[in-house]
Amino acid sequence: MAANPKQRCSWCRGDELSERYHDEEWGFPVTSPAEFFRCLSLETMQAGLSWRTVLQKRDRMAQQFFEFDWRQLASIEDAVVEAWLTDAGLIRHRGKLIALLSNARTFARLTASGEDMTRYFWRFAVPLSPEKNTRAQRAAVELPSSTPAAMLLAKKLRSDGFKFIGPTSAYALMQSIGIVNDHQPDCWRYPPCAREQARVLSELGFAASA
Repeated sequence: MAANPKQRCSWCRGDELSERYHDEEWGFPVTSPAEFFRCLSLETMQAGLSWRTVLQKRDRMAQQFFEFDWRQLASIEDAVVEAWLTDAGLIRHRGKLIALLSNARTFARLTASGEDMTRYFWRFAVPLSPEKNTRAQRAAVELPSSTPAAMLLAKKLRSDGFKFIGPTSAYALMQSIGIVNDHQPDCWRYPPCAREQARVLSELGFAASA
């Protein structure tokens, strides 16, 4: 199925903010530890909310959360949460805010121990060609809320100490950072994301799925 340069995934159509995120970010593979932590933080903030809410508030979150720099977040005390809870520009959920700081400390601990965070996440990649994409003819509403790979990632994250992350959030993270390419096959973003995913997997020495 050829991609139409004007065609987007159905979930974002008609909303300028969502379309811009779709066109510029969603599903394009990233390999930067800083991006992994930023996206992980945004996904934990989303739990129970619409993604549009996160998009509306993420600039303010970046301002308050040191541009999602895990090194700086790891060094501050949980008491800062009290001030954050008064900021209407943030997602004011105590558990999520405390998890942000806890996750920054966990991320810092792992990187300090020599963990390669790019390989840490990408080992859970599930590359699919358009011909083998079982949802090629499905509507976007039929996207799964999780997958076996996402369950394994969530289990790994929790075992290493990350908080407020489950299989659903883990799968949303995999989608956002391009570990899984869930653009609809006729979406104009599917081919570039697929090509970049293949490049990253090859560079990391991970075999593509048959």
